Order: sequence, then structure tokens, then C-alpha cells
Amino acid sequence: MIYLLVPSRQTQPQTDINRIRRDHAEEEALTGMVHGMDASAPEERIARAADKHPSCTGYEFRRVYNRPQRNMPGAIELDFLFHIGIPHPVQVDEEYFHSGAVARAADRQRDRILYENFLRYKGSRLISRVRADFLETQEQADNVFEQIVAGRIFSIDDVA
Repeated sequence: MIYLLVPSRQTQPQTDINRIRRDHAEEEALTGMVHGMDASAPEERIARAADKHPSCTGYEFRRVYNRPQRNMPGAIELDFLFHIGIPHPVQVDEEYFHSGAVARAADRQRDRILYENFLRYKGSRLISRVRADFLETQEQADNVFEQIVAGRIFSIDDVA
């Protein structure tokens, strides 16, 4: 005689005990690197957003202009040059380095030099500045990158 085990038709209550929920406060695993170079968490998040976005065909990270190396007098470093049809230059502003009026004025001056002498001739858009506190989660970075692609972010005060 052969016996078949038939599962009970009685339903078991659904519990969330074995499910993992991702909390917004939980930090995603960041490597601290973009294209093999050291990167802040906001820089890495915006790079991940670019990697996922279908219209971004690539980007340059921390490209130095006006001098052969970074940290040389007169060198201007651009955080990102995203290739989305036309080049989209983006600077990620950490509050510590870009918080005062004098620092923001110096940033605008460097942006003007960089755009007028190097980026304008590539058909680039104006340099967008994004505050790091708007890139605290990957979801925020994805939304900010969407705004960059749509051309809605142009300065520190444009992200709200």
C-alpha cells in the first residue's frame, strides 16, 4: 500500500518574521570608490544613479582642468562630467567645504573659469551644483539625477 501525504488545507498565518525590510535610515553598502578613485558617500550615490540611468552613456569623475595634476596651484577639479547627449558637468558640494559666502563665491569663480575656458567649447551645459545633504540616500540621489538629466538643477539653491 502507498500513502500520499497531502498538505493540510488549513492556511498558516502570514508573518513578517522571515522578511527583511530595508529602512531608509539603514546605510547601503558603499565602497568609498568611483572609477577607482576615493569618493564621498554622496559622490558614490550620484555615480550609482548615473550608472542606472538609461540616458547616461558614461561619465568622467574628478577630472582636473587648467593644470596637469590635482592639488597644483590653479588646478580646477570637476567632480562629474556626465555624458547624457551633451556633457552635463556637476559639482557635489559638501557642507563643510562650501558653506560660507566666501567659499560659494570662490566656487562660482572657479565654475566660470572652468566653463568659459574648457567646457563651453565641448557644447557642455552650465555647471550644476548639488548639495551633499540632498544625496543622503540612494533614492534621493536617483531623484536628483533625474532633475539633472531634465535640466532643472543649475546651482546650490535649485535643489529643494
